Amino acid sequence: MSHYSQQTNQSNRGKTSSKTPVCAYCKVEGHWMKNFEEIICPKLKEKKQQQKLERQATKTKNVRKTPLVNKEIETTNNFDVFKKMMDQEEHQQEVEQQQKQQQMQQAQEDVKKFKRDTKKASKKTRTSKKNTEQVYYDMPEDLK
Repeated sequence: MSHYSQQTNQSNRGKTSSKTPVCAYCKVEGHWMKNFEEIICPKLKEKKQQQKLERQATKTKNVRKTPLVNKEIETTNNFDVFKKMMDQEEHQQEVEQQQKQQQMQQAQEDVKKFKRDTKKASKKTRTSKKNTEQVYYDMPEDLK
C-alpha cells in the first residue's frame, strides 16, 4: 500500500487541484504572474512601473547636477597640425645643431689649450738642458 500512495503523490506533484490560475507573486487566484514574457499580475506591474519611474528620476537628477558648459568646438584641418609638427621638428633640429657646434668649439679650444701647454712644457725642458753643464768623462788611460 505504501507503494501506491507514493505513485499518486508523484503523479499529482506540481499540479493544482483547481483549474483557476494562481499568481506566483501575489498568491491570488484568477491570474498568473507572467504569460511568457508579458507581466499579467497587477501588483507586479505596479511595482515594475514604480521602479522604472525611480530610475528615470535618478537619471534626471544626475543630469541636472552636472553644470552645463558651452564649449566652442575648435575646428582644425590636418594641414595646420602637420605644419605645427614640422615647425617643432625644425626647431628641435636647430637646437641640436647649435649644441653640436658648441661641443665642437669647446673641443677645439681644449685641443688648442693642450697644444699650448705641451709647447710650454717642451720649451721648459729645452731651456733646462741648455743650463746644465755637460760633463764628459775621460776614459781611463789603460783602456785607451
